[in-house]
Amino acid sequence: MSDQNFIVSQIKNRIKEAREKKELTQSGVAKYLGISRTAITQWEGGLTFPSYDKTMEMARLFGVRPEWIAFGVTTPVEYRVPTDATKVEMIQFGETPDDRSVVGTHYLDNSFIRETLRASSNAGDLFVYVLESESFRPRFVPYDHLIVDSSVSKVTEGHYLIWTGLSAQVVNVVANYAEPGTVIVKSTESGDSGNVVEVSKLHILGRIKGRISASHS
Repeated sequence: MSDQNFIVSQIKNRIKEAREKKELTQSGVAKYLGISRTAITQWEGGLTFPSYDKTMEMARLFGVRPEWIAFGVTTPVEYRVPTDATKVEMIQFGETPDDRSVVGTHYLDNSFIRETLRASSNAGDLFVYVLESESFRPRFVPYDHLIVDSSVSKVTEGHYLIWTGLSAQVVNVVANYAEPGTVIVKSTESGDSGNVVEVSKLHILGRIKGRISASHS
């Protein structure tokens, strides 16, 4: 094997190395890229190679130079944990709302948490959920990383992450002044009149406080 072919063949090791340094799972990377976990497994196994576009997206996610992933020709950018930031876990739900697995992490600037998100002082209540639905275009798009505050004590108008009985779902909650104790739950931004639901029957996982755009996360 030539030196050039050897360098290219080692892309599998560089992908795995960068992913693990960023504390991401294969599933988390797959969600970000909008592909199957099997594709990541094949890349890290050296069975297939990512396209140019996916290499660029991975580089942005991992915080390394794309030419390092592709050819190993430069030193990777070392991922440094920000000093004035809070680690927030990226959560994936299983078959129940308590069946949660961590598929990655974000580091959110503390001033952003306080001033923009206006989240509680306990930043441990925050988690990140990756949106997969098309329902909320143009406000949210698939693979946006939604910042969720799980410390919900009272349901008011806004966007929430709820448990439907089968999965997590983002909904828009609107006040219903005609029937006290109920709210109108909409599944889309427009064109949906929504359903009247008793507040006590809503299984709230958290309120959506912000997002990290799919094109910049």
